[in-house]
Formats: sequence, C-alpha cells, structure tokens
Amino acid sequence: MPPRTEKSLLRLNSLTSRMVVFFSLLLAAVLVIVFLLVTRSSYEIARQQNNQELATGERVFRQLLNQNQQQLTLAASILAADFGFRNAVTSNDLDTILSALDNHGRRIQASLMMLASLDGKLIASTLNPIRPVSQAVSVKELIQQAESAGLFTDILRLGNNAYQIVVVPVLAPQPVAWIIVGFVIDNRLAKDLQELTSLQVSFFAHDEDGSWKTLASTQPPEMQEKMLQVVKKQAGSQNTSKPLNIEGYASLITPLSLIQNWKIVALLQRSTEEAMRSFNPLRTTLLFLALVSLGLTIAGCIFIARNITQPVNELSLIAQKIKEGDYSQAAKSVDIKEIGTLAESINLMREAISIRENEIRRLAYEDSLTGLPNRIMFNNELNRMVKIAVEEGRRFSVLILNLNRFKDINDILGHEAGDNVLKYVAKRLPGALRDSDRVACIGGDEFAVMLPMADSDHLDIVLPRLREKLERPFMVSDQVVDITFSIGIAHFPEHGIDASALLRKADIALNSAKRNRNVYEVYDNSQEASRQEHLHLLGELRSAVENDELCIYYQPKVQLSTNRTLAVETLIRWQHPARGFIPPNEFIPFAEHTGAIRLITEWVIDNALKQVRIWKTGDLNISVSINISARDLLNKDLPSQLDTAIRKHGLSPEAICLEITESALMEDPVNSQSTVLNLHKMGLEISIDDYGTGYSSLAYVKNLPVNELKIDRAFIMNMEHRENDMAIVRSTVDLGHSLGMRVVGEGVETEAQYNLLRGLGCDLAQGYFIAKPMPADEFEAWLNSKKFIEKMQTV
Repeated sequence: MPPRTEKSLLRLNSLTSRMVVFFSLLLAAVLVIVFLLVTRSSYEIARQQNNQELATGERVFRQLLNQNQQQLTLAASILAADFGFRNAVTSNDLDTILSALDNHGRRIQASLMMLASLDGKLIASTLNPIRPVSQAVSVKELIQQAESAGLFTDILRLGNNAYQIVVVPVLAPQPVAWIIVGFVIDNRLAKDLQELTSLQVSFFAHDEDGSWKTLASTQPPEMQEKMLQVVKKQAGSQNTSKPLNIEGYASLITPLSLIQNWKIVALLQRSTEEAMRSFNPLRTTLLFLALVSLGLTIAGCIFIARNITQPVNELSLIAQKIKEGDYSQAAKSVDIKEIGTLAESINLMREAISIRENEIRRLAYEDSLTGLPNRIMFNNELNRMVKIAVEEGRRFSVLILNLNRFKDINDILGHEAGDNVLKYVAKRLPGALRDSDRVACIGGDEFAVMLPMADSDHLDIVLPRLREKLERPFMVSDQVVDITFSIGIAHFPEHGIDASALLRKADIALNSAKRNRNVYEVYDNSQEASRQEHLHLLGELRSAVENDELCIYYQPKVQLSTNRTLAVETLIRWQHPARGFIPPNEFIPFAEHTGAIRLITEWVIDNALKQVRIWKTGDLNISVSINISARDLLNKDLPSQLDTAIRKHGLSPEAICLEITESALMEDPVNSQSTVLNLHKMGLEISIDDYGTGYSSLAYVKNLPVNELKIDRAFIMNMEHRENDMAIVRSTVDLGHSLGMRVVGEGVETEAQYNLLRGLGCDLAQGYFIAKPMPADEFEAWLNSKKFIEKMQTV
C-alpha cells in the first residue's frame, strides 16, 4: 500500500479509522453492557446465596448454643447428684464446696461455677472466691426462674461479661441449693462458632447506662467499630432476628437473652466479596473473550476497510489529478460492485469535464460570434510578445479598429444584421494580414491587431490592404452595406513597454481618429493631454454646478403676427473663474457623454423657473423653453424633478416648454417616447428642436404629444435664395399646422427672413435679427427699450 494510504489509516477522518472506531465502540458497548449485567446478576446471586447461608448459619448457631446448653445442664446435674458435694452443701462445708466447684468447672471448661441458697443468696463462686461479684441479674431472679421450670438456662450479663448459664437444683431429696454453671462469651467462643458455621460471629451487650459494647468478635477492630455503630442505630426490642445493612456483608442480628430482652445480641455475617469470588473465573473468562472479540473485530474492520479504501484512495488520486487538470489516467474497474460503479462514474465525469473544459477554454479565449480570439487571449499574446520583444530587441505595433456608424446598422437593419457585419469583418480581416500577425475581437465592434514588424514599412502595407478588404460593399438582409472604420495605432517600445499601456494608448489614438474623422491616427502625447483635460474638466464642471459658476442667457421668441415677445429659450453659459468664458460646444457634448448633463439640466430647470417666477411677480408674463438632452430623456427621475421644481416655485406647467432634438428622440425611441408622454401628462409643452436635420419624420412626430416644431437654421438662412429650402420651410409650416402644432423659425438673422416666415404663416421666430441671447436683467431692459419697440413697429 502506498505511504499516502498508510497515513490515511491513521487519520481519524479516514474510512478505515471510522469503521474501526465505530464497530469497536459498538462491540465494546455491547460487551460492557453484558459485563455489567453478568456482574449485577452475579452480585444478586451472591447476595441470595449469602442470605441463604446466613439463614442456615443462624440455625447452626442456635443448634450449637443448644448443645452448649445441654452440655452445661448435664455437667451441672452430675455435680448436683454427687454424694460428697451434697453432703458438703448440707453441712455447709464452704471449702469442700469451692473445691468441688473449681475442679468440676475445670473438667467441663466452664468459666462460671456458683452455688446459691434456696432464697437466692450466693454461697460460693469461682469468679471471686473472696467476695461476691456485682451482677446485672440477681441470683434470686435466676432461682425464681429455675423454680418454676425445674431448671433454667439463658445467656446473661454477669459482671462485665456475658455467659451462657444453666441453673439446676441440688436435691437431698428436696432442693437444698442451686448450682449455676456457665460458659463465658469471648473471642474463643466466637472463633469456635465461626469454624463451625463459616460465618463471622460477633456478640454485643447493652449496658445499664444505655450504651453498647462489643463482647467478642471474629472481625478486626476497625470493622468492630463500624458494626457497633450500626448496632446502636438499628438494634431494637424485637424478639426475632432481622437483617442489618452493613457494607460488604450480609448481616443478621439475633437476640440471645430471654430475661434481659435484647440486652445481649449476636451478629452473624457473611462477606459479599467472598461470595463473589466464586464468580471471578466467570468474569475473567468474559473479560478475556471480550478482549479477543474486540481484537478480532478491529483486525476484521481494518482488513475489510483496506479492501474498500485502497480503490477509493486510488479514485481519490485520480480525482486530484482531474482537479489539477490531468485527464489522462482512467479509473480501474474493481470487484466491489458499488466501487466499480463509482469508478465508472468517475471515468464518465473525467471525460465530460475534459470536453467541457476544452469548450470553456475555447469560450474563454474565443469570441463566440466571430470565432476570433477575444480580449483575454489577445492580452496573453500581447504580454508574450512584449516579453519576446524586450529580450530580442524587436519592435511591433498594436492597432485597434472600430467600425463607424455600426450603431446605425443595428438600429436600422436590426441586431442580426449587425452580427452578420461583424462576422463579415472577422472573415476578411485575416486576409489582409500575414501569418505572424495576430487579430482578435476585443468587444462589440472593436478589433485589435498585433503586427510584429520586421521593418518600418509593414504598417504602410497593411493599412491600404485593410481598407481594400473591409470597405468593399456587401449584402446584409438584402441590402447593400458599405462600412468604414477608424484605427488607433501604438508602437512598441515608443508608446509603451507593457500590454496595458499599449492598448490604452492605441485606444486614445482611436478616439482621436473618430473625433477628427480620420481613417487612422498614431498615438502622440497631445491626445492623452486632451483626454486628461476632459477628465479635469468633468471635475470642474461638477464644481461649477455646485458653486453657481454657470449662468443662463435668454433669447426671445417673438410672435410673427403681433411682433410680441411671448417666450424665451434658455441657453447655458459657463464663466470659469480661471479660464474665463467656455463656449457651450466645448462642455455640453462632453457633459452629455459623461452623464454630467443631468446635473446641469437640474440646475437649469431650478434657476430658469426661479427667474420666470420673478418675472411673473413683476407682471411680466413670459413662458420659458428649456433644452432637454438624450441623457435627460432616459432619466426616469426627470418628471418628478420637474414636478418638484414647478411646485417649489409655484408655477403653472403650461408656462414651461421642453425642447427635445430629433436625435435625442431616436437614440432610444421606446424609453424616450414613454418619458415624453409622462411629461405631457403633467401639462408641460413639448417642442421638437432642429427639426429637419435628424432622423425622424412627421410620421413619427405625429404619434407624440408635440406642441411645437422648430425649423432648423440651416433651412432659414438660405430660404431667400434657394427654392428647395423655401419649399421645405413652407411644407413644414403647413404640415405642422395641419397636425395642430405651432411652428418656430430659428436662426432668423435678416428682416427679409423675418418677413418671409410671417408670409408663410409661421407662428414664432427667434434669432440675432430680433436679439442675441442675454442675461435676465439685460433681457428686461431690452424688452422695454425704445429701440426694440420701434424696430418691431417697422417690420
């Protein structure tokens, strides 16, 4: 097995380890439960056996006590029947009596030999031949018990010890005295009883002061103290035996004294540990079997797991190679059905991933429409070329081509036609290049070409060939289409020494070529300076809006039938604090391109309506026309901005006319038309500015809620001398009126133009003949000037 697989066996998260751990723990849990059940059962059996043996031992114990009693009774009867002893008793020969008691007691190994009179007085005793002993039970009480039954036997306290005694009469032939014989209850007696009963035997006595003491015991001293505490708590006044709860033993306490009720008790015990010893072989065998079965289980799990994990690990290595992009190694088939199925699935997955990765790689580095390399692939090739050029000192050029008027093709012929144009260009481009040149489609209608140049004349050869190949007309959607293009060029190493710099500068050159309407331009530093200037201008334009550096000029719109000024058109001006006056044509197109026009429009709306409000307050009823760009028409917030400004300044919507160019309407016709409809619903008037120069027609305009048409100055300025321009102006006025619109002629610079428009029925006119755009205060002064009034009266 490879080292990697061996290591995996040691990891806790490996299949082998998990199988071993799981089944081992499962078996161990079962074995532990079995062991506990067996142990508990063994303990229960041992306890029952202990109780049974304890009951048997108690019977044996009682029987032994009875035997001792019979032995004492026989010995006492023999002494009482002895003729010499009776003579000594009747003659009151104390020495002979003591001698006989002592000799007879030694023969029967009695611990106590006494002779008492019939009235209970002690005549002689082997305990103390000099003086009588203090007794817990009086001799008189013993004689009284014996008189009623003929003899008496019991276990009693006499002095500091307990004795098993018997009381028999001395007959001559009537009782003349009583003999008391007894065995002392001591450790020797307890040991003898233990040997006969196989039980631990202990004797306890209850003193007159209420305390308990140990008389004799086969247990060690520390155990005796523990038993004494239990006996103190649990010994009662019952006349029957009862079990006691002492740890490690089955215990039975039994009363011995009949007169002194429970004053002397015996405690019989059998060790639980000794009882359990008989089960130790069973537990040892069970433990051995558990260890053997656990070992066999672990070995079996490892064996089975290896048969599973080895092919799984091999499949894992193949999966790792697939992850690293190596699809060469196929998974081997194995005998295990499930793993064989997995191996087959991995092989199918490997093949599918290989196919998909090739397709993804193709899509990642190839333009899906044209089939040419895309921007990513071109960047990679360009980076590789830069490295080679640096190492070998070569030169090369980067070209970016952009089709002119491609948006018009999409708008007019449709996007499918636009796609066909791109395919056409992609098909013809390689034919104008060498095999060593690289071409790519880097996005939309932009193509990039890399020209490794052996000499400086190669670019002069390629450019004419590109024009020759690409500018030939071709058919698209049953229409002849001819295309032109603009090219930006950057050279390595003059214009950059890395791929991003070369592409950026070629793009700058392309923008300059399109702006100047040239076929191609080579990058120079002035082009980038112009771009930086525009970027700087954007920041200044935002600042100009915020700091009110902009101002509004107003150009009058005069009613031709009455020569009265009815409205003004707002025209924005920028007085830069450092650069001075900046013409609108320098910043308005740039603002439209960057989106900053929305800020300007919002500023113009607010300030123009503010001025109209001032005029109305001064009884000057003048409406205002505001120019709206294409970007403004695509702004969904424009209607709400206008509504807010109208409410803010307290004006009527009819006092505002929005001038929209035809080109702005055609940039996004659907959204533009939606915005115009919303503005009209608000009550605002709509004017089409520069009519006749854009892409629309009255057929399109008639579908919009337009109130006004403004004829472009290009037709007004030559209408005196050109019949075609005069015809266009006349037809526009007539068609506008037929659609219910008023018509405005803009760019009026002569009195003749003014009179011709009035003669054609045009409604309004504006231009330098009437007045140039001027600030609000100058407009008020001009409106009230004598010169203007006289001029209008003579027209």
